Amino acid sequence: ADRDWSSDVCSSDLAYLGAAALQIIYRRLCDNAHHGVDVLMRYTLRLLTVQQFERSSGLIVALEHMRRAQPEVLGTEPISIGVWLGGDTTPNRRSVAVEILDAKAKKSEPANPFVLKKCPWCGAKFARRDSDKKWIGYKKSTEGVETLLFICGDTSCEFSRESKALPIWITDDDVYDNKPSFVLGTVDKFAQLSWQPRARTLFNIGDDGVRVGPPPGLIIQDELHLISGPLGSLVGLYEGVIESFCTDFRDGAVIKPKIIASTATTRRYETQVHSLYARNNVTLFPQAISRANETFFSSVKRTNGKADRGTLYLGINPATYATGQLATSQVSAFLSQAPSAWQGPTEEIDYYSTSMWFFNSLKDLGMTLTLFDSVVKDVISGMAKYRRLAPGKPRPVWPIKELTGRIEASEVADSLTELAKHSWDEGFIRTCLASSIMEVGVDVQRLGLLTIMGQPKS
Repeated sequence: ADRDWSSDVCSSDLAYLGAAALQIIYRRLCDNAHHGVDVLMRYTLRLLTVQQFERSSGLIVALEHMRRAQPEVLGTEPISIGVWLGGDTTPNRRSVAVEILDAKAKKSEPANPFVLKKCPWCGAKFARRDSDKKWIGYKKSTEGVETLLFICGDTSCEFSRESKALPIWITDDDVYDNKPSFVLGTVDKFAQLSWQPRARTLFNIGDDGVRVGPPPGLIIQDELHLISGPLGSLVGLYEGVIESFCTDFRDGAVIKPKIIASTATTRRYETQVHSLYARNNVTLFPQAISRANETFFSSVKRTNGKADRGTLYLGINPATYATGQLATSQVSAFLSQAPSAWQGPTEEIDYYSTSMWFFNSLKDLGMTLTLFDSVVKDVISGMAKYRRLAPGKPRPVWPIKELTGRIEASEVADSLTELAKHSWDEGFIRTCLASSIMEVGVDVQRLGLLTIMGQPKS
């Protein structure tokens, strides 16, 4: 399908999606009657899982489009995707999903508990209609078992009929029964293996304990560096079991799964891989490059021999201010007003129109939020009074978005959508205060201005 992935997906995610696509298609070419999970993709944080689910859904829908065009080659079983997450993020039971569709769920139910915000094929929005409170994009099945189906509301879309619904499953019940080709989950969800017998279907094992088809052949583990300490000890206990379930012992052969992992640090990676997976054969990719400012993923762009503009790092030592709070309010006031002085194209300043703040602790974040509601107002008023601002009205610092682990799981996707709004869009976010939830991958391309409060942490 003609689709520009480069605009909103980083290089490591493209590599994941490419490897997953190869694994899924290869198995279909070998056996067009194949049905079962081909790829297990695991994350340590729900934010990353939600983001990746949206991207991966686009890939899977494209593969399903190809399969429908040539079922004699790729089989009659749909190429599908499923998420395996906690009940706070997605409804785990079909009955709960149906209750939400029928508006019988509890009033505290989040605005959109179905994660996906738009059709991954045509881009039509999925939401609850304000006029009659009916869902658009989510439907209750009328044939077979009663469950949630993703059916695009745009009638011109290929996936707008129940017979051709989007191959997407978000409840545990549907994941166990349909065995999606691509399953995404968080590492803690795999604790269900100890308590939920139906989880065996993820590994193509029947109710009698006998394997009915090849197990997942590819395991993708993102953010490997976060699996350390107590978490690493617990995850390591499960890894041996998961690898055993993913190993095909049929026909006298021992075919282990391929494991691909990404990490933000390569220090002692061999030791960590051995501790988690008990594997000694590990290859680091990409290999180290000896040229300064050059990596496998990027290089310095030059025009006429001169390096083009890149990232500017500016450190501020607020020693002349009585307190760090005073310094914070001064910096935040300056940054909030700077876009008003821009004389160039609006598209260029859009990258710096949302002021992102990163905090080492929720205490510092709360303090700064209080400052925005009080002292920062006074600083901006003083700047305007003494004509230290660009002509016109002072630029407001609101709306302010808080991006921390305290927000509900269902609000994560909404927050990312709001942050992606351009400065000329209605309701775009001018200030965002974030904690460690963002340091492992908030992929919103227009965010180009980041203030790190209290760096270094010591």
